[in-house]
Amino acid sequence: VNGADLHAELLAYASSVFDEYRGSAEAPPRKGRRRLMGLVNVMVGHEHFMTRLATLDADLLAFLKRFEHRLSTDTALVLLADHGTHGIWYNDFAIGQAEHRSPVLQVMLPSAFVDAHPSVDGALARNQRRRVTAFDLHATLHHLAAWPR
Repeated sequence: VNGADLHAELLAYASSVFDEYRGSAEAPPRKGRRRLMGLVNVMVGHEHFMTRLATLDADLLAFLKRFEHRLSTDTALVLLADHGTHGIWYNDFAIGQAEHRSPVLQVMLPSAFVDAHPSVDGALARNQRRRVTAFDLHATLHHLAAWPR
């Protein structure tokens, strides 16, 4: 889009929506703001030569750094993939097949949420190397939606 990568535009749009509804990501959190859930589907890894994926690194890092303060106080972030690599030569090997069947899932929770739910920290540590399903993620999102009640 105008010479910029599509994922950069999508991340910028997500930031602007957050700013509009919650206030600037860099600003300290304010009480009484409405809850907001967003989804950004960048699809940058959906190409067979895996050349575009590296273009996401700097933009995603900047996006995460912009929300760093919020991630430690009142914002949760879930990074996930629908699958690992597929449709490329890499998948002819065991490592490629394993990667395809084990997409990334990273959950970053604000420390206030973990403090309010002491069992969360232990559960996250226990589940780091376990298979997690969409049902597990759904349950986690329900817990987050009810917080801080």
